[in-house]
Amino acid sequence: MRAKHIAFMALLVAVVFMFTGCDALITNVFKTANLGQPSVTTISTMPTTSLVTASGLSSGTVSPTFIATVISDPTTRDAVVTTLETTFSDPTSTPEEVQQAGTVLISVILAENKIDDIMTQLGSSLPDLLSSFGIKSLRTSKAIDYVALLNTLFPAGSNVANMIDTLVGLKSKFDILAASIAAYPGFLDQSIVANFLPYAVISLAADNLQGTGPSNTKINRTNFPTQSIGEVMATLLDAFRAASDPSTIQFDYYFTSPPDIATLAADGSTLAILFNAAGMGSLLTQLQSIKTT
Repeated sequence: MRAKHIAFMALLVAVVFMFTGCDALITNVFKTANLGQPSVTTISTMPTTSLVTASGLSSGTVSPTFIATVISDPTTRDAVVTTLETTFSDPTSTPEEVQQAGTVLISVILAENKIDDIMTQLGSSLPDLLSSFGIKSLRTSKAIDYVALLNTLFPAGSNVANMIDTLVGLKSKFDILAASIAAYPGFLDQSIVANFLPYAVISLAADNLQGTGPSNTKINRTNFPTQSIGEVMATLLDAFRAASDPSTIQFDYYFTSPPDIATLAADGSTLAILFNAAGMGSLLTQLQSIKTT
């Protein structure tokens, strides 16, 4: 499989590279905010403003204790998500309310689906990864250990299909959040945006591969007639792990074409807005330069 046919894997390398550009990304998005947390009963009845305060968002992250409390009880989880969703989608909500509610809502969804494991694994393995991977690998013939990278992103036992499909499902939320940030900047700290930026990159790239229907999907429907993007990516990951020589895997068996990373990261796009809001414009420029055709 030639380098130009492994765009999605290259995208994940780019995600790893992003961690060199912002110290905030090296820490877990759910690091402890050292805040006392209310009970599940109290949280379930809180309005959005109180939920945002209790989440510890003002500290630059969302408290893991808050998240753990929310998702520990299905009734509380549903009540909190409904409250945040209502504020996030309400046209009468202020830009600050939309951005804060969206950030906490995304944090809850990432945690309950164990997608925050990606951040944990990358943070703990960062030194080793950076010794093996770099943006230059995307532009030269330098070999990249994709299996090691993918094993770090998705540890053995991870429900890869669910993780990818959930991230694709968050695409519209990243779009709404980015549009609000573009129109009304300054309500979210750079570190907050930087914390969920890698998830947005994977979300939009996977969504681009899946498409919205038979006419624009990049999934090879001859071989995967009904599978979701998550299921196809999980199958591809299994193939990488099992292959004695992963470079022999035919990308075209899984996808008819790679995601158009440069277009996804073009000026004014959701990713461009989020990169700039995270203070990572230089990395955005490098992502825009990735050739996927």
